[in-house]
Amino acid sequence: MIWRTALVVLGGCSFSVAGGGNGAPDDAAADATKPIDAAPDGPPDAMADATLPLNCPLNYIGITGSSTKYRPIYTLGTFWQHEASCEGDTPNKITHAVVIDDLAEAAALRTYLLAQMPAYPAFGVGAVQAPTATTVGGGWVDFRDRAIDPALWGVYANVPQPDDVATSGQASSENHEQNLAFLDLDSTGTNPYLRDGSGVGLNYVFLCECDGHPVGPVAQGYLDGDPNNPN
Repeated sequence: MIWRTALVVLGGCSFSVAGGGNGAPDDAAADATKPIDAAPDGPPDAMADATLPLNCPLNYIGITGSSTKYRPIYTLGTFWQHEASCEGDTPNKITHAVVIDDLAEAAALRTYLLAQMPAYPAFGVGAVQAPTATTVGGGWVDFRDRAIDPALWGVYANVPQPDDVATSGQASSENHEQNLAFLDLDSTGTNPYLRDGSGVGLNYVFLCECDGHPVGPVAQGYLDGDPNNPN
């Protein structure tokens, strides 16, 4: 989670990723990262409060004015493998797939990731659909147990998201084949951000976040009930 005031600067500045760059190992030692030289000009988002940790793992990159930090994973794996890697970074599991708060954060992260020119575009994020949902757009929550803003969904392969594996020209229907979400750099549309996916197969990269909060109980229950969850 990042302050909106810091996000505005992100689009015009750059900072280096620990182990970043195309194909870098996800457990690389931290590089010295340069924070963006901008202080917030207003109060932090209400969700980014004093519960955030003062020190995240050293290989998480940060932005001046926010305690939230990120660790991109550029190596391929399943959603479940990457999420376990993120959660394993802290003993109390306050690191996990990134929770995208709003369109401003989505735009900033997409801009940053595009600048890294990753070989693979689909970054797992902290969003999951209820296993009992009856529509493709129903029952989606982020890892803080908040409903996903529908405006975050983009268009992928000419199909509005989420779609549960519909193809171009085919009506989307809920079949629970794709209960997870990805910030896909190949997405298009007015807000080219999220698409749904199954998370299985070695097809995904990932974006971890250290925000001081473990995965919420509702989201965790949905993850546990995902029919594609191998655990």
